[in-house]
Formats: sequence, structure tokens, C-alpha cells
Amino acid sequence: MTTGLVDVTKTKNLALWDGLTSALAAFCFTVAFFLPDFSYYLFYLLMLLSLTIAGQLSLMNVNQGIWRTLFKAHKWGLVGVFAWLAFMTLSLINVWVDSTVTPRQYQMSALRYIYDVILLAFVFMLARLFLANVLKIEKLLVGLALGFAVLLCIQVGYFYQFSINAQDWFAEPPLAPHIRDQGNLACVIAVSFLAWWIVKKPKAVVLQGLIVITIWMGLSFIFWAGGRAAMAATVITCLLLVTFYQIAYRRGGMKALGFVVLMLVLGVVSAEMLSVYPWNGLVRFVESAEDVKSVAASSQASTPVNLNHLTTGRMHMWSLSLKGFFAEPWLGLGPYGYFFIPERVYDDQPHNFIIQFLVEWGVLGAGCLMALMLWCFAFVFKTLPSAFRENNLSMVIAAAIICVLTLHGLTGGTYFKLQPLTFLSIAYAVVLGEYIKVNAFASNDRRRKAQEATGLANE
Repeated sequence: MTTGLVDVTKTKNLALWDGLTSALAAFCFTVAFFLPDFSYYLFYLLMLLSLTIAGQLSLMNVNQGIWRTLFKAHKWGLVGVFAWLAFMTLSLINVWVDSTVTPRQYQMSALRYIYDVILLAFVFMLARLFLANVLKIEKLLVGLALGFAVLLCIQVGYFYQFSINAQDWFAEPPLAPHIRDQGNLACVIAVSFLAWWIVKKPKAVVLQGLIVITIWMGLSFIFWAGGRAAMAATVITCLLLVTFYQIAYRRGGMKALGFVVLMLVLGVVSAEMLSVYPWNGLVRFVESAEDVKSVAASSQASTPVNLNHLTTGRMHMWSLSLKGFFAEPWLGLGPYGYFFIPERVYDDQPHNFIIQFLVEWGVLGAGCLMALMLWCFAFVFKTLPSAFRENNLSMVIAAAIICVLTLHGLTGGTYFKLQPLTFLSIAYAVVLGEYIKVNAFASNDRRRKAQEATGLANE
């Protein structure tokens, strides 16, 4: 299928496109791994920058008219992007001119700003690749799934070779981030391969088996890791996929729902069978139910304290974050601002992406970015049924990734951590490419009709 603009797969540079796709898939393989070291962040930054430059250079002679099409189709969206960049820059400058800021905050805010700018360029580069039919999101997900599977094998080996206590495994598992952050990638894997199964309905037995095993691996890890938000976001996203599938075809929803329920049950059973630590499995939901009862029935302890325990310290983090935001409401505390709030107790982000945006960029920057996100959500909601009908797997997978990580981001760091942000950027790039493609077709169709009308008038 062509984009209506340029289909570079019909050129002679197939080796170039294959090499670029392989490089991106290899990068996605490495995303599953993490080292608590500055060199890891530097590697991540350099990889994003290198891939962005390589992608732009490979498309140098491909005139897609992406900026012109985007401006004509949604000029306020493009204005919003540049406005967000401008306000984010002002937030950084606001940090630099503050005489009370420490040198470390200068460095970390600048590094975070550079990362955000490179990530934005990465999104537009990927959108051009998706638009030119060079790249398929499925190949990147295969890279992530392979990396995640290798990581789990290494961790199982560590478990049997070394004695690691529950807290150390929870906070610093081998070659991975915090166990709940590792669950972010499991969410991406589970919902993406479920979307693959629903949309494509693979006929090959081997492919069926691989997809089912991958879904099972992702769901099992989500339930095993014990993250309540990850579990809830994954279940909701799975049910939404089934709902939109039913809306698209008006049939087959119960069959898809049965498959989802079966995979969820297998995931829960596997997680409970493999639970070896106190924080494993569904025990967190049981504890949460008890905490809710204590909040409702308690007359001795104050409700805020109990709610803070129920949210694992998040109420306190949100309170501190909002206090910092109200100190600098227009431009915020700058990139990485939460980390330098004096009363901060732990972690480097407030575990809520809305509060995170407000703290870092203030009302102006956060408002621009939230408006862009709402526009994206509206477009996805409008086009998802047709994406199912047209077997547009990339669009359905992108919608699933955005849904699960955004829901999780209401109580987590999915819009801050490097690994989930990578796949959010890939998903948003698919949506951007799809939006430009749809509007390019619409523009070409209007132009053709205008030419036909002109021709008839001349006759």
C-alpha cells in the first residue's frame, strides 16, 4: 500500500531501508536491559541521536511534504509542537538564571532537555519512515520481545546461582530497572501481541504459537511483578481492543473476549505458581482492599496518612509536586524539576505524567503538550474501528501501546522513564504518520475532484 505521497520501497535502496530497520530493531532489543550507571543514559542518548540522524539522511532525497501536509491539515497542531518547544526552552532558561540552583541541577536539567528534543526529532523521523512504508512497528516489537525473553532467562539464571533477597530483587533486579519499571515493557509486549493476534488472525501454526507464548510471557510477568497500575491498565486495554474490534465488525467480539480471558487466566495462574517474594502476584490487590477498608473504617488514623500508604507514598509525592508547581506555575521548575524539590523523599519523578508535566514546564508547556495528546487520542478514537477493518496492524498496536502506558502513567513514570518513553515515541510516530497519510489522501482527492470540475466547466 502506498502513502499517497512517496513509497520508497519501490526504489533501489532496499538494502539501506533493511539496514535501518535492523538497526532500529536491534536498538529495541537493548531497551529491555538497564544499568544504573550514567554511561547507560549516555548510550541511550547517543543511540537515539544516531538513529535519528541516520533516518533523516536516508530520507534526504525523499520529498514527502510532511511539514507542508501537517501544516495544511492541522496547522494548530504544528504550532502546538513549536510552542511546547519554546516553553520548554524558557523553563530551562528559568532554571539557569536562578542563582540558587546547584551545578548538578544545571547539568541534569540540560541533559533532560536535550533528551526531550532528540526524542521529538526521533518521533518525526520515525513518522517519515512509517509514512514511506520503510518501517513496520511489528519488527520493532519482535526486537523488544526477544530482548525481554533473553533478559528473563538471564534473571532466572541469576536467581538459581546467587542468593538475592526480596528487596534487592525488587529495587535493582539484574540488568534491569526497578521490577515495576520492567513491568512497563511487559505491558507493551502483552497488549501489542494481543493486537497482532486479533487483527491478523495468523494461520501459520508456528506463528500462532509464538504470539501466544509472547502474550503469555508478558501477562505472566505483569501479574508476577505485582504492580497494581500495570495490571489494571493492561486489563482495561485488552478489553478496549475487544470492544473496538466488535464495533468495527459487529461480530466476533465474544470469541476475541474469550481468548483475552483465557490468556489473562493463564497469566495469573503462572504468576501465582512462580511467586517467590512477598511482592509477587495478586497479593497487592488483597492488601489494597484491606487498606481501603481501613481508610473507610478508621477513626484513629487520619485519612491522608492511610491514603498515602494505599498509594505507596504517591499522595505525599503529588502533594510535594503540586507545592513545587504553585511556586513556579507558568514555566515550572524546569526539566527534571521534581528531583530537586527540597522536601523530596525518594524517586526522580512524581508518578503521574500530568503532575510531572506541570512541575517541569508549568501551565504553558504542559498545556501545549496535553493539547497535542488530546488531539492524538481523539484521532485514534475516531480511526481505530476503520484500522481494524483495514487490517492496519501498526495503527492498532500504536493505539494499544499509547492506551496501556498512558493509563499506567497516571500512577507511574511511563512518560519519564527511558524504556517506556521509547515505545510511546514509536507509537505516537505511527499515529502522526497515519494522520498525515489520511490527510494527504484527502488533499489529493480534493485536488482531483477540483481538477475534474474545472475540466467539465471548460468543456
